[in-house]
Amino acid sequence: MSGLLEHSARLWNAANYKRRQALFKHLEMPSYSRQCAQFKTNEHFVALGTGKGQALLQKLRDAWMAYRGLKKLERENRLPLNVKKVHPPGYWKEDGEPVLKLFAVRCDCWSMNEKTIGVGRTLKIPYSAGVLWVGKRGRLEVRYDRVSKRWYAHVPVKLDTPEVIEKPRKAAIDLGVCNLVALAIEGVPREWIWSGRQVLADWQYWTKRIAGYEAGLKTVNGKDGSKELSRLYRVRALRKNHAINAMLRHLFEVIEDNGVGLLKFGDLTGIRNETNYGDSTNQKLHNFWPFAQVRRRICELAEEYGITVEPIDENGSSKTCVMHPNEQNGRIHRGLYRCSVLGVSYNADAGGPSTSSTATGR
Repeated sequence: MSGLLEHSARLWNAANYKRRQALFKHLEMPSYSRQCAQFKTNEHFVALGTGKGQALLQKLRDAWMAYRGLKKLERENRLPLNVKKVHPPGYWKEDGEPVLKLFAVRCDCWSMNEKTIGVGRTLKIPYSAGVLWVGKRGRLEVRYDRVSKRWYAHVPVKLDTPEVIEKPRKAAIDLGVCNLVALAIEGVPREWIWSGRQVLADWQYWTKRIAGYEAGLKTVNGKDGSKELSRLYRVRALRKNHAINAMLRHLFEVIEDNGVGLLKFGDLTGIRNETNYGDSTNQKLHNFWPFAQVRRRICELAEEYGITVEPIDENGSSKTCVMHPNEQNGRIHRGLYRCSVLGVSYNADAGGPSTSSTATGR
């Protein structure tokens, strides 16, 4: 299958060159149908076959549609927080050689049973995940991972639009490092807090392993990288991502069970900018804390559950009493807040979602 990857990369680069030249020279952008006709006799298109060649050109068209959409948001000053600058789709090459990423197959040119994915009449790809989707399938994309040395198949699925159910309650969450998420729900006399200490400890463990391996690699071999080092980075990222995704899934199950229709969360844009919190906190904030990742996943899950999300300014909210909004400055040692009226102490992070959005209705 490596030959399919190379032909796909070369076809992508050739077709993308036409589109990039049209952009830079202010010419008419070639359409998908026009490029299909133009590259019909291209040696790489012919080697791939019509089903795979058209699917790759379709993927290129989708990439340029996404680019135009981001440019529109950029003109309207509405770019997502994780997008700093918009670039046109790039080439699949490195040091002048094609980068072998994937090959694509048109949705009507592949089949699947309980054990294999069939592409055309000759290519049979065994798999072990099982049939996972419900809905209308799209094009198949088969990728090769150079770190794990495994092949992965990806299939987008179009789902039916679920029935919209009115959900009257509001909720708010506060994002952090030691406490990854604190949740308060309107009318519910409690808060939920998901601790990030175990996730952070696991991340620090793998960070130390990576640092030790990097030091040995430079000392013994004089190298800056290796496949094993890439694998260690991959393991660290996957473990953190799994923990965070499981936590957020549980968060939205709680929100769904309590009939929440509007979710507010703190907009921490710029919290990392030109700020020094000390070595330990800087490491957690700049290297570990995945705010953009968590924010993106929250938006994805909110769409899945039919919940509206709204970013808010939570500046100073952890210094305000949850039960008495006019009372402030009761925060004490290690993030505790002590209410001077009732004489009780609680985690100060609970004040973030509760007071900044008036989510609890108290």
